[in-house]
Amino acid sequence: MHEAVTALVVDDEPIQRQIAGRLLRVLTVGEVIETDDGARALEIIQTRGTEIDLVICDLDMPKMDGMEFIRRLSDIDPAPALIINSSHKADILESVGRMATAYGLRVLGNLEKPLTRSNLGTLLEKVRVEEITVASPVGERAEVDLERCLAEKRFKPYFQPKVRFADSRITAAETLIRLDLDEGQVLAPGQFMPAVVSQGLITDVTLALFEATLDAMGTWNRAGFHPHVSVNLSPESLDDFDFGAQLHDLVTQAGVRSKDITFEIVESEIARDFRRSLENTSRLRMLGFGLSIDDFGTGFSSLEQLSLLPFTELKLDRSFVTGVCDNPQKQAMVNSTVRMAKELKLTVVAEGIETDGEAEFVETAGCDFGQGYWFSRPIPANDFSDLLAAHAG
Repeated sequence: MHEAVTALVVDDEPIQRQIAGRLLRVLTVGEVIETDDGARALEIIQTRGTEIDLVICDLDMPKMDGMEFIRRLSDIDPAPALIINSSHKADILESVGRMATAYGLRVLGNLEKPLTRSNLGTLLEKVRVEEITVASPVGERAEVDLERCLAEKRFKPYFQPKVRFADSRITAAETLIRLDLDEGQVLAPGQFMPAVVSQGLITDVTLALFEATLDAMGTWNRAGFHPHVSVNLSPESLDDFDFGAQLHDLVTQAGVRSKDITFEIVESEIARDFRRSLENTSRLRMLGFGLSIDDFGTGFSSLEQLSLLPFTELKLDRSFVTGVCDNPQKQAMVNSTVRMAKELKLTVVAEGIETDGEAEFVETAGCDFGQGYWFSRPIPANDFSDLLAAHAG
């Protein structure tokens, strides 16, 4: 547990609130704040900002129930991590947990009352305070000129390693974007991507990130390493008929192999214009790139998309991985999804792995690769080079 963790307990029952507070103080060295009211909790989070790392909330509260609190919590950016704690049965907790995830919150888990040191301690191990300087969102920082950032190549790729379960080696990574500002400030995507989209710069930023990724891959190739790298495509990019050719030209100029690159597409984004998606994904495959359906299981047309689009990889959404060891429903879904993917000859990646138990389960289920904080947080290109060298033998 990171020493700077600050937790907020939201529960209208004094005894349950005291139990949670006592356990948190035993398990952490950070600050614990308690309140019996959702509205007051939101005020605290808005006042304290990024100082609040974790919220533990009940569902049955008289003034504002837990579901309304969760919905309103999602309006805060960045929002703290969330643990749902209630006396309701597991299926209801899972439903609310999925709702929170759909709202974009990071749900560490759902715990039935009463809390215990064991179950709370397991989830607290997942709390990771980003080791970057957190600044205000770009939308609130008039001095940040995104076009200037593009010209100065301040959009940087960070790489989150993927572990190949067959031999426990790091042989692949996902590219994740960061914005490197002056004085060592590094912004996470949630702090600047909304402004990038609203200013119509998403394609330019995607291409800039891809070029920087190719530069890193070229360096690794010259050192004798050929990791497979995944890059996320935006809906806007997927709608552009010329985008695939642009990507292929950049790859050719960089001297990198198309077969070493997979483009990840979130399944909910495919439905925007299925005809365009089908044309452009087919073109990417014809150019030699891999194609991954990202966050699989979060949309409503997953099976149809898998059968109609030329995917080479399935990425199991973190909502199925988190807490899978203690959830029979999630276990059944993971096992059945992996079996189906194998029958379709797809590589399977499990993302969002944050415990040893989760890693063991998805490996036993048949996943080919694992990705998540249990293995490594996203790291700069030079640090990833060191990992490749360490795993070369």
